[in-house]
Amino acid sequence: MLEAMLSSHPIDHALARTPAFAAGGRVLVAVSGGADSMALLAAAADHAARGGARVVAAHFDHRIRRDSARDIDTVRALADAHGIRVVAGAGDVPARARSARVSMETAAREARYEFLRDAAARESCNWIATAHTRSDQVETVLMRILRGAGARGLAGIARERDSLVRPLLDVARADTLDYCARHGIAFVTDPSNDDRRFARNAVRHDTLPALRRAFPTIDDALLRTSRGAEEALRAARLVTDVRLGRLCRDNGAWVLPVDAFAGLDESEVAILLGDVLERIGCLAGVTAVHYGHVRALARAERVGASVDLPGVSVRRDHDALVWRVRGVEVNEELRAAPLSVPGAVELNGWIVRALRADELAGSEACSTRFHEARFQPSRAKCLSGEQASLPVRQLTVRSPRPGDRIRPFGMSGSKKLSDIFIDKKIPHRDRARAVVIESGGEIVWVPGVVASESTRVSGDGMPLIHITAESASPGGPA
Repeated sequence: MLEAMLSSHPIDHALARTPAFAAGGRVLVAVSGGADSMALLAAAADHAARGGARVVAAHFDHRIRRDSARDIDTVRALADAHGIRVVAGAGDVPARARSARVSMETAAREARYEFLRDAAARESCNWIATAHTRSDQVETVLMRILRGAGARGLAGIARERDSLVRPLLDVARADTLDYCARHGIAFVTDPSNDDRRFARNAVRHDTLPALRRAFPTIDDALLRTSRGAEEALRAARLVTDVRLGRLCRDNGAWVLPVDAFAGLDESEVAILLGDVLERIGCLAGVTAVHYGHVRALARAERVGASVDLPGVSVRRDHDALVWRVRGVEVNEELRAAPLSVPGAVELNGWIVRALRADELAGSEACSTRFHEARFQPSRAKCLSGEQASLPVRQLTVRSPRPGDRIRPFGMSGSKKLSDIFIDKKIPHRDRARAVVIESGGEIVWVPGVVASESTRVSGDGMPLIHITAESASPGGPA
């Protein structure tokens, strides 16, 4: 019955068959103030009033136009008339574009979606709805054909992906104008939409009209191409989504095992790489050439080799590709803790305990030197040369940091900890979960990896500190 009431216009019908707008949902509607988004907001408000999803309006000011701050007034007027809450944000997109050396369109899209995702989380919305139309889809597919896209690009704008939903993808731009006219909805006309310096505007106002004159059915042909690519993409993701699930975040970096690419054909590899970049927020500006570089990196066995992509660097580890987003810093303070004697610290999946060796009554586990073998859970390791009265603040358990050095047992000089990891062929994901035991600013032990020369027993009767490290769980690092 609800669908029947709302089916008088293509926009009403589109929302009635979109699951995100069903009763019980909470949808953040992205509203720029233009005809498309204002029509979507009005229809969503009517739908909510008839028992559909709860709706929140979200407006982002890109500050590209001098008068853009006034657009929110148009949005608020419609929202207030329907009792809809509005959340607003703003960002200096031109400055962002200059700083990141990307196009204005790319900078605007990145800033807008960052705001929308944050707003959806704050408002407890489980969906973000944008007003992309059938006309936008036609333009997008044509632009991607001109750039030489594969199946992932030719599929165009996704109807639904993660928390994003585009209910108007079967609705033409003319329909949104008609909806606004029928319901007396005011909207903003952005003069920058006529600026041919923006690629989409040039395609919209020049390229597509010329193609339509020569090929009157070009829109339908482009949409068929999109649907075919979407089907191919859906089939490929039955395989690649499982591999994407192996992408994990470790200490500020993203890590994907190289065997995630095993058995994939070239198109599936491209889909997987595109989805990885989308997941970490660095898809914009990446081209087929970049994909080729990353594919070569995955096939190569040159540990330490790397390539730079827009916004992210990718480095080959022994068994993984490590993706590090530029400008993202690791908060080391959150991965360090003082170790008391006696005392215990749990960090990165390890439990590290310390006490004076002379308090280990009758224990034979405390040997006269550190064993450099791979650490086994519950096996004791002994460090020597530490005063029993060592101040608590001087013993620290922390994550490895760039530039860490240690003087390995039996060596006269120091060595980079990263080089030791490489020499021992320790995977990057295990390096990120390793722990470093530091005393007075000096690394004395990396459990399961290496001990310092400072652990050598001098035989002068100085008391020892006994430290053990074991996995906090069976699946933890070993």
